[in-house]
Amino acid sequence: MDGVTEEETFTEGAGEVVPDTCTLGAGAEGAGAGVEGVLMLGREGVETEGVDTDGTRTGGVEVLLGGWGSDTGRGVGAGSDGVLSGAGIAGVCSETVPISVPCACACGEAASVASSAAVNGTAVFALPGNVIPNPPVRECVVLEHLCSTRRGRFHARRCAARLDARQGSMRGNARCAARSNARGGEGAAAGTRAARQSWRRARHDGLSSTRLLATPPPAGGSPEVVSEHVDVLIVGAGLSGVGAGRHLQVSCSGKTYAIFEARGAIGGTWDLFRYPGIRSDSDMYTLGYAFRPWSDAKSIADGSSILDYVRQTASENEIDEKVRFHHRVTSAQWSSDDACWTVEAQRSDTGETVRISCSFLLMCSGYYRYDQGYTPEFPGIERFGGTVVHPQKWSEDVDYAGKRVIVIGSGATAVTLVPALAERAAHVTMLQRSPSYIVSLPAEDPIAKLLRRVLPERVAYSLVRWKNVLLTLLSFQLSRRRPTLVKSLVRRAVQRRLPPGYDVDTHFKPQYGPWDQRLCLVPDGDLFEAICAEKVSMVTDRIQEFTRRGIRLQSGTEIEADLVVTATGLNLLALGGVNLVVDGRQIELAETMSYKGMMLSEVPNLAITFGYTNASWTLKADLTCEYVCRLLNHMDEHGYDCCAPRRDPSMAEQPFIDFSSGYVLRSIDQFPRQGSRAPWRLYQNYALDVMSLRFGAIEDGTMEFSRARATDAVVEPVAA
Repeated sequence: MDGVTEEETFTEGAGEVVPDTCTLGAGAEGAGAGVEGVLMLGREGVETEGVDTDGTRTGGVEVLLGGWGSDTGRGVGAGSDGVLSGAGIAGVCSETVPISVPCACACGEAASVASSAAVNGTAVFALPGNVIPNPPVRECVVLEHLCSTRRGRFHARRCAARLDARQGSMRGNARCAARSNARGGEGAAAGTRAARQSWRRARHDGLSSTRLLATPPPAGGSPEVVSEHVDVLIVGAGLSGVGAGRHLQVSCSGKTYAIFEARGAIGGTWDLFRYPGIRSDSDMYTLGYAFRPWSDAKSIADGSSILDYVRQTASENEIDEKVRFHHRVTSAQWSSDDACWTVEAQRSDTGETVRISCSFLLMCSGYYRYDQGYTPEFPGIERFGGTVVHPQKWSEDVDYAGKRVIVIGSGATAVTLVPALAERAAHVTMLQRSPSYIVSLPAEDPIAKLLRRVLPERVAYSLVRWKNVLLTLLSFQLSRRRPTLVKSLVRRAVQRRLPPGYDVDTHFKPQYGPWDQRLCLVPDGDLFEAICAEKVSMVTDRIQEFTRRGIRLQSGTEIEADLVVTATGLNLLALGGVNLVVDGRQIELAETMSYKGMMLSEVPNLAITFGYTNASWTLKADLTCEYVCRLLNHMDEHGYDCCAPRRDPSMAEQPFIDFSSGYVLRSIDQFPRQGSRAPWRLYQNYALDVMSLRFGAIEDGTMEFSRARATDAVVEPVAA
């Protein structure tokens, strides 16, 4: 028995439970019998005493494994009390029902193999067999075990080796099929690596109770008792998380993955914010996914359209089936012995703690706190007789029709809210401490409209996407190199939109340089139109205090209001607040350095999705996912289990984000650092990142690869 030492070979003794394998060939019949709910023996070509092969009960013995057809490969596995636990028809498992009885699927039409065993009455393995053309592994593996005993560990290893090594040697392993072709040796090696990975999963966390499923566990399961292993765990089901799922499905189709989402719906930012007028602050040809063209007419889209786009993408690609809602990840602990993360999440709907392990952790949780926005301490706010609301907490019951409204803030949220509120409010005042750069763009891209009429959709989308990328890069570079010129151009554009004699310099001339903070976009100049219609007033001053009727400014002016909206920013939160531990060592993010803007120094098998500050978020998110898939495939090809960028101690440190916005400056010390040169430098340049992340070498002298420390569990492929 390959991979098993002599001292680990088991024999039947008084009261012993002996896990074994049921080997079925043409004309052979076999069954496993249970006594008191525990699987005992199923032997090759032998009809076990007291058991009928059709899965019935005889002689008072409960049948836990049903019979198989002798030559058609058809069979049914029957559980205790007649509960169906698995069925195989012509080598295809039709159901994977993870109940706590042993179960098996009859697979193949000739010399098929199925393995099953039990420890303490709980199913250990039910495995698909051999000689299956392109076996549907994702759908026909049920692995549920309680390996707290030495015998359980033994059988877990043996069964993992049989499954993965056989599949690896027969067809180059699911993950390596495209690369193996006629290279049987590489296929066998891939099987060995897969066997090692499966054994690592089985022995993870001291071989406590573990479930390994390609699909989510059933509702109502007990995560305290049963955990799970996936190849990749994605944290967050927003724009980035959905995109990550799609990239994994296409580029790493053999990988299992799950998505943990803290909230109860897909969409992230676009599901969270519900305030009037919410929209993208960049064009949808770059905010949209590269793999799914944005088809709406508007380039600057409203929030509901973006939310529909994200959810449709998830549904069309069946990514929504991978999402576990109400799972807020709280901690992740890395073990170099097992080369995997153990992740804990709190279920907000049940209060349970969920425990899952993964080989790679992909953080797509955004960069700010979802539960609260930032509101300064305004003196006297408790005296105000009206309503105060932060946009992050906006709900449908906020009434602003016919009301006097003050919006505090000058960023993208305020610029979006003000013209939308002005449509129904009596009057809106935009109260800002200092101005921002505001640029008007057409809501519909005229070049995109033209190209879509004459070119195929994907071609037109790609051209417009690159057109917008290059224009944004040009704007950013020009702002850095010729700030005075850009200031003048922006001021003239604003001046043309406002009434003659309007005080442009007071309300629209920022004190900082262009792109020191993010530019604010207004589609078709809607903010300027509202000012011209006298529905909106601009006030640039500082708040002294709230009064019963409104807000008193330091200039002495009092502005009366019924509703005050505090569009005063976000509270940044790195990695969603997840506590990271590597081999017992607490990771302080501020002490790490960012590698390629997506990984952390000395932190293995973890990537972070963090978009651009000077362009659309999704541009960098897509590239990050592409690189992660390249990285995972490279590790599979070379038999690596771990990857981690090693920091150069001589590298000079810089802030992670080079931005002067208040919300950034308040929290930047909680984020990783960036370096002074590549690959530790964030250039905020899509073209450079394409070359680095899409085409650059994986092994660049900084990224180090290794295998798991627990190599004693490695087994050789089992001969067919």
